[in-house]
Amino acid sequence: MFLLAFVSAMVLQPKAFTHPDSVDLPTIIKAYSDIVGVKAIGIPGEDSVLVLKVDSPPPGNLLANFFREHALWFGYIAANGRSFDVPGLNSKNGGAAEAARMQRDFLTRLAADSQFNALVVPAIAGYLQASGVAVRHSLLGHAKRSIPVDTAVRVATRFFYPDILTPTGILTHVCTVINAVRELPNRDLALEALAFSAIMRDLPKKDSKVEIDFAPARRLMNQLDAPGASKEVRLSRAQGMMWAMMARSTHLRELLIEESTRDRNILPFTLQ
Repeated sequence: MFLLAFVSAMVLQPKAFTHPDSVDLPTIIKAYSDIVGVKAIGIPGEDSVLVLKVDSPPPGNLLANFFREHALWFGYIAANGRSFDVPGLNSKNGGAAEAARMQRDFLTRLAADSQFNALVVPAIAGYLQASGVAVRHSLLGHAKRSIPVDTAVRVATRFFYPDILTPTGILTHVCTVINAVRELPNRDLALEALAFSAIMRDLPKKDSKVEIDFAPARRLMNQLDAPGASKEVRLSRAQGMMWAMMARSTHLRELLIEESTRDRNILPFTLQ
């Protein structure tokens, strides 16, 4: 399990980045290395915990605008799109020195990780090109594949994850790592990141589209709960109920389509 810590400072509009030549791969790697890494988080009364962090880039960073617009998408890929694990991550036996050592190792491995870079580099290159920044043509993605919107909905529903029993009912949460998306036999990380970003950008809004269907689903799920059953049975039933309800959500479907249009410059697919 990875704890993803967002330290966002995205209120100020950063100035556009200028580069005398077209942006190449080392430039992009250097830029995202300022955003993602390992950090020691202090916990009162306990040792520091080493966590995966995704921070706002420093002023003047090539990815300042990209991060401001696509932090959730990038953060999801950083947590789930790597081909390697990080031993010691989320452990309580490391302080600042250990975090610095792990940070160096992490960034070295990330820069060489073909799986992560195959997802992130074309997205960044596509965004920069659409923003008027010259990039090496070889960094841009290939022709976009087509994904049925029904497929996107089936992925998105599994982010609504009932997994916590309380004296008053079952709680549902949406999380980067603790979700049922990881159980799918064939994963599409770019699509997962789109769904996660769409849901998490929408839910906090007062006029949230998803909440229109999510709230009734939570209520019905708890109304049908049988507290006399085992924890495993209760949660299994609740998850099936939640996913069945959200799979029929027209608002979730519309949200995914809107998000795919908004993110069209960074995605390797289109929703059909």
